[in-house]
Amino acid sequence: MNTELDPGTTIAQMSGVEQVLDGNISSNEQKHDGLRPDLQDLLDRTSDELTSKDKQKVKSLLIENQNLFASSDVDLGRTNLVKHEINTGNARPFKEPPQKETETKDQYDTVNAITRFDDSNDKDDDSEDHDLSLKEIQNNDHDLKIVTEWVEKDERPDYKDISDKGFFLRSLWNQWNNLETQKEVLQFSHDDKCSAHLGIHKTLAKIRQSYYWPGLQNDVRTYINGCDKCAKRKSPQKSKRAPMALVEANGPMERIATDILGELPETESGNKYILVVSDYYTKWTESFAMPNMEAKTVAKIIVEEVIVRFGVPHWIHSDQGRQFESLLFQEMCCILNIKKTRTTPYHPKI
Repeated sequence: MNTELDPGTTIAQMSGVEQVLDGNISSNEQKHDGLRPDLQDLLDRTSDELTSKDKQKVKSLLIENQNLFASSDVDLGRTNLVKHEINTGNARPFKEPPQKETETKDQYDTVNAITRFDDSNDKDDDSEDHDLSLKEIQNNDHDLKIVTEWVEKDERPDYKDISDKGFFLRSLWNQWNNLETQKEVLQFSHDDKCSAHLGIHKTLAKIRQSYYWPGLQNDVRTYINGCDKCAKRKSPQKSKRAPMALVEANGPMERIATDILGELPETESGNKYILVVSDYYTKWTESFAMPNMEAKTVAKIIVEEVIVRFGVPHWIHSDQGRQFESLLFQEMCCILNIKKTRTTPYHPKI
């Protein structure tokens, strides 16, 4: 039989002989009397502060479990010592991404578990006794017995026939799989005189007190968004904005403001811009000449001329210039734990 291998395929790995053992020595004697060189090196490096007795205990432990330590890179990888499998019976396993189940779905599954029975004969005696006892308990309950008969006959009564029943029976009636009164429920909960055309959240909360069906939240949102009376009389809600407030400082160099003046005529030193830094609390202001207004130039002056002399401020306030909004300036503020604030567009004094 001929076997073809691709170029560069590794078929074996060889290593030199480290120690030749006497053939008369048994494997048990080798196990207890010898320690691999790599483990011996590990023992020597980690037992400096151990007593001779403790060191011997560690050595014995390493000898006993030396097969658990990898001697080379080839030993690393998956192990076949431990195997784990999930018994799915005759069902084929499948993958499903994790997802969060809502409270209403749990309630819906609970109702289905109460009102439906598995009549298959492929059950053991214990499960049959359990189902029979559960049926007996449900048949003794007046409300559950009525709903069970509806489900078995596949006949859903009208609302007028159960309107005078108890709350529990009406709740089970509302869980019917083919609920056909969704529009009536929406009209009663939103358009009725006592409902007063409530908003989405209040209408949804009101319906959930007595009804449930899949897609309830989306149906309520669609129905209210299409209500003509709400569209005519209710003005659209405006997004709330935080009110403007005066900026206050509680101490020197707690909050500083900075801005750039220029472009100015070039000086003999080659400077064309001025960086102005002012303290909010003491009103102390200093100016620094700059050849350009790049982010690295501004950050260097603030660190070497302001922070080194006066300390790290809590806030730095500036306009929305590119040098102040650059990644370099943001990283400087992050490293020094400085909060960066900026002015709003077209309102530099705010």
